[in-house]
Amino acid sequence: GNTASRCGPIPTVPIRRLSHAEYRNSVRDLFPSLDVPQLALVADPQPYGFDNDAAALTASPLLVNQYNVAANLIGERVAARVGELVPCDPAGGSTCGRTFIADLGSRAFRRPLAQAELDELQAVFDRYLGEGFDVAVQLTTQAILQAPQFLYRVETPNPDGTSGPYDIAARLSYLLWATMPDQAL
Repeated sequence: GNTASRCGPIPTVPIRRLSHAEYRNSVRDLFPSLDVPQLALVADPQPYGFDNDAAALTASPLLVNQYNVAANLIGERVAARVGELVPCDPAGGSTCGRTFIADLGSRAFRRPLAQAELDELQAVFDRYLGEGFDVAVQLTTQAILQAPQFLYRVETPNPDGTSGPYDIAARLSYLLWATMPDQAL
């Protein structure tokens, strides 16, 4: 219920779509050993010369389709290198899948996964596990890369209206380096 401070009203933090530079950098940093393909994305609007204006960064149907194509390409490349990119033994099946989801999901979403998010992604993984571990990894990677929690910077304020540590880390990282925060930050 805290809506004001000594300095005035506490502003509502807008939901920000990643600019294309931020998106590409974040994908690069999620998969540092992966040769990420050139991603064809419709040009970002640049009001007043800035490519990260929250109000201008909307997701058109064309851009949503391009994100889908990009996620498919990246998912295929991740699946082709499961042994290098999955932090556990694929013979562990669903248990290894959960480890993979927790690792990739928390880095992609720039915060620990909520239990419901982990369970939803686990359901995707388990649904396709029968078709092969690499297929489950591919499709789960695609789901993560198309999730609003990855494509947008969504901040969840504390009850007192202040930003939490993960939100502050993401703000700093995208301001300074146009990419997701690293483990140290």
